[in-house]
Amino acid sequence: MELSVGDNAWFVQTGGKNPEEDGCHACTVTVVNEAKFEATAEISDPDSVLDGKSMTAAAGKKSPSGEQNGSYIALRDEDFKAQGYDDMVNLRFLNDGALNQNLQLRFGQDLSYCYCGNTCVAINLFYRWSKYPKVLKEALHQSRHEWAKALAAYNAPVDDDNCPKVWGGDDDGKVVDCFAADVKAEYLGAVRADNPPHVYALVTEAYLQLFEKTTECPRPMQQAVIITGESGAGKTYTTGKVLDFVDTINTFACEMAGDAPSASGSESLTSKIMQTMPIMDAFGNACMPRNDDSSRFGKLYQIYFDKRSRKVTGASVQPYLLEKNRVCAQASWERNFHVFYYLLRAADDGMKQRYKLRDMRQYHYLNRFLDNPNIMAESDRVFEESQGLGPCLLYTSDAADEEDSVDLGGRRIIKKKKKKRYKGEIVDETEDRGR
Repeated sequence: MELSVGDNAWFVQTGGKNPEEDGCHACTVTVVNEAKFEATAEISDPDSVLDGKSMTAAAGKKSPSGEQNGSYIALRDEDFKAQGYDDMVNLRFLNDGALNQNLQLRFGQDLSYCYCGNTCVAINLFYRWSKYPKVLKEALHQSRHEWAKALAAYNAPVDDDNCPKVWGGDDDGKVVDCFAADVKAEYLGAVRADNPPHVYALVTEAYLQLFEKTTECPRPMQQAVIITGESGAGKTYTTGKVLDFVDTINTFACEMAGDAPSASGSESLTSKIMQTMPIMDAFGNACMPRNDDSSRFGKLYQIYFDKRSRKVTGASVQPYLLEKNRVCAQASWERNFHVFYYLLRAADDGMKQRYKLRDMRQYHYLNRFLDNPNIMAESDRVFEESQGLGPCLLYTSDAADEEDSVDLGGRRIIKKKKKKRYKGEIVDETEDRGR
């Protein structure tokens, strides 16, 4: 057993009876019971609801039998770097408490990226949760409705300056654009260790390992960049930035070959992929309690390169695992897929008459939570995006026919029906009989 009396440690609890007690709490070990593989520690964390209490738990995340413990006590590093670690494999003690401490320290300094081996961990660049008062945080955890009420009742102004900044030095307080052209130039063709952690570094490394052997990759081989995270973490946003940087790499490769895309005036393949994203998101994204534009499906982007020139030669996009049941059933404070709202918002009088369309409030599948101020405030943006779907279809087939079939398909799904029971028989009455 690693723990000894007097050691600085973390008390980690997950899935407890009281959710407020879940998390990582700084503590000091007071008792060690080697026979039971347990330890008792006194919480010494002013920010913790358990401050001053003594907690008994397993001494380590895994028991001797290999089972995961819901709560445990693990060693804590008192000599932790003030700015945190660029790569979390360098942590002295690798446990949940140390990982959270590192992420918290770096986020507080607007250092939004760090590594964990070959993984780049990204904390939302534009959401400084610490700036919001506790009453607003608690309201948002309950529902959008409670958040709107709490925000309306909150008298003090809420600082919404969510952009990362430089802290310290001559540029103290300067807003940082993490994806600017000069940042791209720093990571283009550079070794990962030469620059601070960034998703661009992983893309560059993957690109080079397609054609060259490296220490991590003994021979050139196909590469995969997997982007994952919880809802609202920024997966779709990061995907766009990855594709944009691949486009930058391709432009550089074309220039080196004396065949820059700008010279011919043609659009790059990666640019075309990015322009098709709105229509994919329209059919696959929906409004969720904590994310107005949550992807409810997966996307597989495949980009092909030429071995000699190292230029992009082709690309494809394959959606998968669509949450189809959302069409007819949504959980509390959720909405249907965006495309139905786009269709009804953008429909002119001619389209409404041709497809017998009505106000979205009259459709059972669509009329949930439409009066939520956070949702309806986006109506203008929704209208603009729905108007922009047409050009995206140019990359698939005839735009007019394709868009018309999209409209008709959407209209058939949302067609309102109701059932009535007469003398034991169920009669299906269609209010909207046009097809």
